[in-house]
Amino acid sequence: MLGEKRPSLLNGYKVPSIEKVNNMVLYFAEKVKPFKTKLNKLLFYADFLHFRKTCFSISGLTYQAIQKGPVPKNYDWLFDNTMEKKLVKILLHDYGNYMGEQFVPAEGSVFDEELFTASELKAMQIVANAFNNDTVNGIVNKSHEEDAWADNIDCFNTISYDYGFGLKYPANGN
Repeated sequence: MLGEKRPSLLNGYKVPSIEKVNNMVLYFAEKVKPFKTKLNKLLFYADFLHFRKTCFSISGLTYQAIQKGPVPKNYDWLFDNTMEKKLVKILLHDYGNYMGEQFVPAEGSVFDEELFTASELKAMQIVANAFNNDTVNGIVNKSHEEDAWADNIDCFNTISYDYGFGLKYPANGN
């Protein structure tokens, strides 16, 4: 369910870690309180920004291009797992023709900073700060400017972490 199991360019040369993924979701739920689509982009940008700086992803997740931008493979399962661990909860927002799912920390949940290196925490902080005020459409539009998405959307391909070196956003993430 976590994508590639052995370290490669498809998972940022990291063995996937559900514990790290769960805590990344909690981190962004605490800092940004994103809707599901935005959360997918925050994870993508954190992993690919960290890869650009260190040649390793944070989570070990595999990403693919879908119509609303890059997403972790099996993201619904990942988010369900984070809820089952009682780290986050979803607030439903009724917009008439669809329901928005907003991720917020669950009562009593505690982000485990010990799981992350200083550079991983810094990458997540940069991404949270850079996109905090973006709407869902804003971050989707930015992700559509990324070659990682544009070069892979036609066939919903898996995205190589090599694309991390060409990220356009976040602007201050150098």
